Amino acid sequence: MERNLPKLPCLISLTELSKRLGISRRTLYHLARTGKIPFYTIGHLMMFDLHDVHQWLRDNYHPARS
Repeated sequence: MERNLPKLPCLISLTELSKRLGISRRTLYHLARTGKIPFYTIGHLMMFDLHDVHQWLRDNYHPARS
């Protein structure tokens, strides 16, 4: 019997996400602590769900003006 288990988020660390986005850890920490980017707290670690980050990037996209 196959159960429909909820899909677990794909979590990455603050360090890994700052590298992927090309921004400093300090900037990313500030974005998270001010509520501008979603994150999880696991113990004392700040973790980010890749799906949530992609959605946040799409929601905050502003095309260049010509």
